[in-house]
Amino acid sequence: MSAPASAPFKLSPTYGLIAVNVFVFLCAGAAAQSLLSIPVHVLQDMGGNLALLSLTGDGWRLFTSLFLHGGLVHILSNMYLLILVGPLAERVYGRTGMLMLYLIGGLWASLASACWSGLHTVPPTGGLSGGQPSLNLIVSVGASGALMALCGAMLMASLWQPDVPQDAAEGAPAKTNLSSVLLQVIGINLVMGFIARGVDQAAHLGGLIAGLLLGGAIGLGWPQRDAPPRTQRLVLIGLTSVGLLAAALCAGAWPQLHELRAEWNEGVSAHARRDKADAAARKQEAADIDARNRASKVREEAAAVQRRRLPPPVSDKEATGRVWEFAGKGGNSAFLRVSEDGRQVQALDLINDIVDTLNLDTGAITTTREKLNLTDYAEIFPQQRTDGLSLRSGPEGRVVLVDSSDQGVKRQWLRCPVRYAGEGFRVTAAFLDKDGHNIVAALGHQPVVRVTDLDTGLDLGFYPTVGYPVAGQFSADGRHLYILSKYTETERQGRTLSMIDLSRRMADTGKSFSNGPLICEWRLGSER
Repeated sequence: MSAPASAPFKLSPTYGLIAVNVFVFLCAGAAAQSLLSIPVHVLQDMGGNLALLSLTGDGWRLFTSLFLHGGLVHILSNMYLLILVGPLAERVYGRTGMLMLYLIGGLWASLASACWSGLHTVPPTGGLSGGQPSLNLIVSVGASGALMALCGAMLMASLWQPDVPQDAAEGAPAKTNLSSVLLQVIGINLVMGFIARGVDQAAHLGGLIAGLLLGGAIGLGWPQRDAPPRTQRLVLIGLTSVGLLAAALCAGAWPQLHELRAEWNEGVSAHARRDKADAAARKQEAADIDARNRASKVREEAAAVQRRRLPPPVSDKEATGRVWEFAGKGGNSAFLRVSEDGRQVQALDLINDIVDTLNLDTGAITTTREKLNLTDYAEIFPQQRTDGLSLRSGPEGRVVLVDSSDQGVKRQWLRCPVRYAGEGFRVTAAFLDKDGHNIVAALGHQPVVRVTDLDTGLDLGFYPTVGYPVAGQFSADGRHLYILSKYTETERQGRTLSMIDLSRRMADTGKSFSNGPLICEWRLGSER
């Protein structure tokens, strides 16, 4: 005897629909990072039924919203009802009929929900400009409309079917009990829609009516009602239903919705532009941070090399260098000018147009009058550059490298808020060394001068002065620094000029005059 042939496996649309619903729900949960409650914006982005969008061009949302759910309780209750009603609908209408009823009935339910929301506006609570009404922006999701369509079709089948098919009766209620159960399910859903908040009653009613009509259409002229209807009949009814739905969707003018949709699209476009600009700004900021980090590493490595090359420190007396009494007549001298041969140093009193010239060989001072222009000296250094660039003291404590031809800023250095005795360091002179480094001398309210490499931020040395320094200038070869100072003792008047040998820096104790580095930030010319 041959073994009986096993029945071929047939995929149940009920469990296929459950799988799709669960998969979409998990995707929404992943996007929302929560399964208990899915935020409205996530549901909208994933295809929720929003009348403003669904009725003005996004008709596909009527379909996609059938597989979205607002939370864990929502999908569990709908899938439980689908497990109860789906297999019964498969036995009565067949797998193709059940799937058609679910999808097409769900589409009509979604359309009913969108039309109900589109027709109802609420007065503006905050007062919109022009007193225009505001759309009730509700995102409708869920399979309940499609499930009500199945219940309506099954209720219609229980009315015109002479008896429940034998395979449907096994483990299922009898005809009378089936009608009673369906009526109870439908009644509970409709009553809950009226008394509970957040329930889309329009979708429930739309799905129920669609199910009743579809079930009635299938039952009319059904020649053999004790077996599922033929596929050709179901396809014809399905295509006709979809055509009517598309016609209904296109027939609605919805002028107010289209006007609001235009505003919505403009807002979405503006938001997208802002997001794009913000993303570009974040990307640029990350690139700038990365570039600054790389530049900082390069500076640290260069500073380490420089530090190893620094000459050994000497005593404060040796670091002071050579000093001359400076009894010139320009009492407001604030700038120095050094001759090319380094033998003469001039103190410039720009207020009184007085030039005091000290001959370093003889110590003699001569005073002359010269028309001095502040812009020729103020905030501009060094003078020995040949590349058309000059360093200037900029606003907000900056030192800037400027192209003299077009006044364009090439580089910027931001001074740290370093203070001593209530006063910060100010850059007074600069020099471009043989390696192309910008060396500056900074003066403060203390008898010391600090010399710093702007490009690495390394302090090359601290040098004591006889009195408070008021002006400074490098020699042409950059080996010496000339400092004009005022005596610190109240009983002693006058000024001194020091010629400091930059190779003879004072010991590290000189750093006690400073509580931090001179330069805190390096920027390109275009950066603010």
